Amino acid sequence: MICPDRTTILSATLTQLDATVNLVMHDIAATTEELWSRYDITADNLAAIIRWCDDHDLSRHVRLYFDDNRRSVFDLVLANLDIGAFAEVVIAAPVTSIGRSGYGTTDDLRAAAGLGVRVAAHGFSHMRVASYDLVGNLLATPLGGRYRDRSGAGRHDPMTENEALFQLVEAKEHFTELLGECTEFVLPHGCYNATTVALNQRFDLYTHLATTDPGLDTGQLLRPRFPVGADDTVETLAAAITAETSNP
Repeated sequence: MICPDRTTILSATLTQLDATVNLVMHDIAATTEELWSRYDITADNLAAIIRWCDDHDLSRHVRLYFDDNRRSVFDLVLANLDIGAFAEVVIAAPVTSIGRSGYGTTDDLRAAAGLGVRVAAHGFSHMRVASYDLVGNLLATPLGGRYRDRSGAGRHDPMTENEALFQLVEAKEHFTELLGECTEFVLPHGCYNATTVALNQRFDLYTHLATTDPGLDTGQLLRPRFPVGADDTVETLAAAITAETSNP
């Protein structure tokens, strides 16, 4: 177990660094039996993490992300859990997810925004804007190409420059029209490369690009986030966060 003194030091360190810890969840399952991916967690596990943050003065240093616009965020989290003490709560939504079975609707997103939840873009169709080769090397983005949504782009099949731009621009325009502004793009699968960053800067699109890189958030463009999955506990999170405060 994590001792109280260690957690107190963690909170004090985050205050000194003026840093935020970003935790990212995906689908929330009502029971362990309903978990269908290692990226998902149970409602009870999430509640335990929330209590730990609240009890040890960490909530004000923590931003909660719920990626993919899953129905469970609205039905299990916003409806049942007290998350008002956190620095920020963010729902990252792909445009094409809205209104599909198992996902939030336009009304859900507007209602969440009314409660103070920020909605971030998670791509137009949740496709990787950067890809890797078969041995894990990051691939360059092919120049040019058609400005379109190419659903076939994948882990080893990179989008062209204009296809990546489509994901960035069309998502921003959709959520700006829906909610008034959209300042953050949550990178699908956490993937990006130099072209992703250059396109964002060239067209002045987003203040932050949210990654799944480890680290503390001190306001940088490439926002680090800690993925929280089925195997994570308060202890594993505390260890991961403490490791980052040792080398901010």
